[in-house]
Amino acid sequence: MLLLGDILRRHAAVRGDKTAYVCGPDRVTYRDFHARSNQLGRAVQRLGVRRGDRLAVLAGNCTEYPLLYFAALKLGAIVVPINARFTDEEIAAIVEHAEAATLAVDAEHVSARAAARQRTAGVCAHRHHHRRRGARQRRAAGGACRRRAG
Repeated sequence: MLLLGDILRRHAAVRGDKTAYVCGPDRVTYRDFHARSNQLGRAVQRLGVRRGDRLAVLAGNCTEYPLLYFAALKLGAIVVPINARFTDEEIAAIVEHAEAATLAVDAEHVSARAAARQRTAGVCAHRHHHRRRGARQRRAAGGACRRRAG
């Protein structure tokens, strides 16, 4: 099965100097796209995002959006794109409903991140802990996480 990350890797090897995408005045080659998405993927992984986690992304049209999108895909994370025109309440509701492990925002939407954090303060951020111990099923049956949210 060919995955999107594999397609990008192939394009970087075969046509690395060709333009992958243009955003405003910025032109990103396939080679840069591949290398920068790998670099960003390692950074996101250091933040704790793992395979199967949901990474919510709130950003306008910017050069970094495709980089973050492919970084998440290469990790096996699930990208939850959020419309940049949504209100803070709508953004918080989407993050909560999607059970996103992380919300990535651009500088323009920092206030929305704060609103989402307030609304989801009671949502446990230890999904890795729950997956390892089967606690998700215990929570569904009414049990609560005893670990403190970060």
